[in-house]
Amino acid sequence: MGHSLGATFTMYASMKSKILFDYSILMSPNFAYDSSQYIKRIQDFTEINNQKRSYYICNGYGDEYEDRFAPDIDKAVTLLKKNSKICVVYEKLNTDSHAKVLLEGVYKGLLNFSKKNCW
Repeated sequence: MGHSLGATFTMYASMKSKILFDYSILMSPNFAYDSSQYIKRIQDFTEINNQKRSYYICNGYGDEYEDRFAPDIDKAVTLLKKNSKICVVYEKLNTDSHAKVLLEGVYKGLLNFSKKNCW
């Protein structure tokens, strides 16, 4: 699991390793990082991925970071959902602070996976 750039790195590690992560909790990932290079990386990943992967992705609103990250998070979720082996649960949290997304995101992400919403 990761928050902000930690979530961005978690996604990177998930895409690069076939054995590292089956489930990932990504809280406010910064896919806008470095001219949105992660959108292209995610697109490439979804085209070649043949393993079951589960992602819980969440973000907030009304905060400078949350508002800047939101469009690329939406694009990433759309791309990931195109691969039938990838399960994505995306949730917009009712929090207006980038820092507070971490607290609620950990709880809701773990709750999501415990309910086995994916696989």
